[in-house]
Amino acid sequence: LRVSYENFGWPLLMSGETVELLPTLHLLCAPKKLDREKGENQLRDTTLSPCDLTFLCQWIADKLEGLSNWEEIYGGLTAANIILQSVSDEKLEELKLLPELEARVLECHDNFEFRVRIAAGQLMGTMCRRKGLPMFMKFLPSVMTGVTENLERSPDAPATETESSLRELIIAKVSIWCLRLS
Repeated sequence: LRVSYENFGWPLLMSGETVELLPTLHLLCAPKKLDREKGENQLRDTTLSPCDLTFLCQWIADKLEGLSNWEEIYGGLTAANIILQSVSDEKLEELKLLPELEARVLECHDNFEFRVRIAAGQLMGTMCRRKGLPMFMKFLPSVMTGVTENLERSPDAPATETESSLRELIIAKVSIWCLRLS
């Protein structure tokens, strides 16, 4: 099955060029978890041409614009994570994907939908593995804020002593780990 970019309102990269990725990308953004997992597996198993990678980077940027529903943002984050795990450093530089992701992933990490926050955290981890400590240090404040805010079950109710102790313990462990890295 070959689908033209034009059929989905996306610009052609070159005249007459087609892509087979759209059904897989559609699955990545599906409302059902099993469909999203199927899309993820299909994308991991796909050999991406340079043209496919360029198209996919634009697709990811479109999904992470913030105007999408949570499923589309989740699909964009998942696709980005798969690309980062599968392309060489040289290809990653050529695609100019990391600067775009750096600008968007922190916004996604604050998304109201927990599945988007988890996918953003996974992508941040992959980005840190690719780019090391400097990338980690960029993300650390957001991660620490997320940990402290999301450990409380209800933001309106006072934290129990156990919740407060657990939050302090996690923050202390992360702080010690960060000191060891620097």
